Amino acid sequence: MRPKVFNIYDLNNEYVVNAYSSLIANILFTNESNSYKSIAITSCNPLEGKTFTAINLAIYMAMSGTKVLLADTDFRKPLESKRLRTDEMRGLSDLFMATATYDEVLNSTNVKNLSYISCGTKFSNPTGLLTTPIFRMFMNKVVEDFDIVLFDTPALSSVIDAALVASQTDGTIIVLEHGVTKKEGLNKAKRQLEKANANILGVVVNRVDKREYKKHYESFNYFGNLDKFKFKIKKDSKK
Repeated sequence: MRPKVFNIYDLNNEYVVNAYSSLIANILFTNESNSYKSIAITSCNPLEGKTFTAINLAIYMAMSGTKVLLADTDFRKPLESKRLRTDEMRGLSDLFMATATYDEVLNSTNVKNLSYISCGTKFSNPTGLLTTPIFRMFMNKVVEDFDIVLFDTPALSSVIDAALVASQTDGTIIVLEHGVTKKEGLNKAKRQLEKANANILGVVVNRVDKREYKKHYESFNYFGNLDKFKFKIKKDSKK
């Protein structure tokens, strides 16, 4: 079966482009030797926008000419709640259990240079998958095939999975929600990642209040065009 093509984004919001361009620039500033081939995206708590951030970071990196893979390692979230999904879509869990091949789980998107692999069908022991040599073999494969691989992971407060993925990537970004994430929670997440020997690249502050944002960026209207900031999935198609 040929990979599905996902139409994932309406690329019209110039202000969001600026925000993610700044994020990419900051990542590049800390990656002068090009040693970061894999990055885990996580958060302190669920629903803070880590998947939203991971998807858009992948998009804008790909738009800059980088060959990007976005891999979903949030195995515990039901498929119905995923932004990028179709019914019965196979992914990493199927690959690791040898019920699908690498080519079968690798999906192309409507964004040039961007590919996507879902978490796959629900599995009862995700931690077991992430601690096997199979996951390390997968990591070695994808960093050879792509310029950079972004891993969307579960929240750190929920399960150990995010720390396990972060421990095997070159860097980790923590996403937090402005005005919601507590300092204690962020410090706990930081300690958890440090215990796993993860390389913390920095923090992305998400959902900043418009008035607060304007204090720092008076000349930009970040929230002026959010109705165009949407994700889409095209009907399954075969090439």
